[in-house]
Amino acid sequence: MPGRSSLGQSGILNGLLQSAGLIDEPLTFLLYSRWAVILALTHIYTPFTLMPIYAVLEAISPALKEASQDLYANRWQTFLQIVLHSRCRASWRAARSPSC
Repeated sequence: MPGRSSLGQSGILNGLLQSAGLIDEPLTFLLYSRWAVILALTHIYTPFTLMPIYAVLEAISPALKEASQDLYANRWQTFLQIVLHSRCRASWRAARSPSC
């Protein structure tokens, strides 16, 4: 989780910016700011969003791809009709999952 070790005054981000010569002194607004909260929440909730999408994409049968090729669908049509449609269902499940 991004915290004091990465966003603090002696953290990784300030160290990289100072060593690159972009700043002279550590940035103090990084740790306790709205940006830090958004970064931390994004870091925490990303797996809960990606897992339903991965599960649905993993469950797509290879026979569907073969069937789309048999029906002369190109790769773009296969993506839109099979993969994207399944991903939309997974995104809906991820959006409906409880946050806490």
